[in-house]
Amino acid sequence: MLAYAEREPGKPPARLTLGDFDAELIRGFLTHVEAERHNTVRTRNARLAAIRAFAPYLAAQRPPALLLVQQILAIPMKRFDNTCGSPQFDLSVIALWLGHESPITTHGYIEADLYMKERALAAITPPKTRGTRYRPTDALLRFLQAL
Repeated sequence: MLAYAEREPGKPPARLTLGDFDAELIRGFLTHVEAERHNTVRTRNARLAAIRAFAPYLAAQRPPALLLVQQILAIPMKRFDNTCGSPQFDLSVIALWLGHESPITTHGYIEADLYMKERALAAITPPKTRGTRYRPTDALLRFLQAL
């Protein structure tokens, strides 16, 4: 990303500032990854995930950069055709399962019940595996009921 950031604003890496890494530059980099480097959408999404992972740290260390962080976190992942044959499911279900990484985000909270989470987990269970649902022993159930 530094090579791209150096090329686009035309500054050497040592002169790049936090303000240079805005949402427009990151979107341009993601397009570059796909179009010029011929990477897949999955690779593009992996690069975006890495950038997003850094964003909460940046917000905590540099509160004036909150608007920049919000703009970066608002860049959407791209959907892609699933060639592995596993079922497609809504990305919001995954987001609900993972929860919010930081209270700094401004995304609205969506309620999810355990059934939705269980369905999301069932959708990603590899084929030809036995169910992984926990079944407590009778002794453990008796102990818990006695509490």
